[in-house]
Amino acid sequence: MTSSRLDTQDLNRLIALRHNDPHHILGVHTQGDTQTIRVFRPDAESVEVQIGKSRRSSMLKIHPAGLFEFSFPKSENNISYKLVVHEPGGFV
Repeated sequence: MTSSRLDTQDLNRLIALRHNDPHHILGVHTQGDTQTIRVFRPDAESVEVQIGKSRRSSMLKIHPAGLFEFSFPKSENNISYKLVVHEPGGFV
């Protein structure tokens, strides 16, 4: 599954590690009343995100190569977030 908001050519260049501006896709992006965090972690089985002091939330794997995203209501403040990456073998 891929996010409908991503251009296929941009996505293919990112997955092939040939994108000249990967943060055009990765990081925090705002569209309308929604913000989305995207990360590329090919080594991950799953990824969780903790925004500010909130509880961790599971990110959706939107591409089998390791692209994950999490969407949430837009915040007027700059957000800080931490990733919790779960790798094979139980490594976190």
